[in-house]
Amino acid sequence: MNLTYKNTILNITLYKDSAKIEGREIFREIFKIVVEERSKIEKEIAKNLLFKYSLEPVEIDSPEEIIKKMLYASNLANVGPMTSVAGAIAEILCNGYVDKFDSGIIENGGDIALFGNKDFKIKIYAGNSPFSNKFFISLNPAKLFPDKILGICTSSASVGPSMSFGDSDATTIIANSPAIADAFATSLGNSVKNNENTIQKVIEFGKKFNVIKGICIIVKDKIGMWNVNPEKI
Repeated sequence: MNLTYKNTILNITLYKDSAKIEGREIFREIFKIVVEERSKIEKEIAKNLLFKYSLEPVEIDSPEEIIKKMLYASNLANVGPMTSVAGAIAEILCNGYVDKFDSGIIENGGDIALFGNKDFKIKIYAGNSPFSNKFFISLNPAKLFPDKILGICTSSASVGPSMSFGDSDATTIIANSPAIADAFATSLGNSVKNNENTIQKVIEFGKKFNVIKGICIIVKDKIGMWNVNPEKI
């Protein structure tokens, strides 16, 4: 099912007993959650514009789970809170449905959250790079993490409207938390330049964070990976 609300553009597939689940009731339920979570973010922005515009972590005391997730992810990755907004919304949805459905995929503007016990095949789009859409990564959340949730998020300097200070066509991060994957995709992507030495240096730096479980960086005709097993399409 596709769902659009303001800047949130979701493509969601839920599975139960190996069948896709659709219907107006589940659509309305998900839409209500998205509206509520975005409202919490908008209220925080109204109180503190730094929450929206800061390019580095900010200190805010909030009781809201989604705000806490964004602040935590941005602190770990040393970027602004809004870098994790897509992943955080998807993560809230995963947390709500991981026990109700066998598995699911929640794509939010190119950032992906997976949950459940299912083998997913994820392609990486990297603009005009010769590696774009040429391989997929197989991921099963239940086989990787006890809570059966993972995020695979991508930052790009050449694709999409998001700002990046780097040169990568795709900096993709795999993590247990979609919000953390989202924030680190931006953080590491900002450091990627168009040379092989930099790609490897960024990967080595990313490996130091135990919350990161996989890295793939594509810059034009160059590619670097860690803990990722690509399979040809």
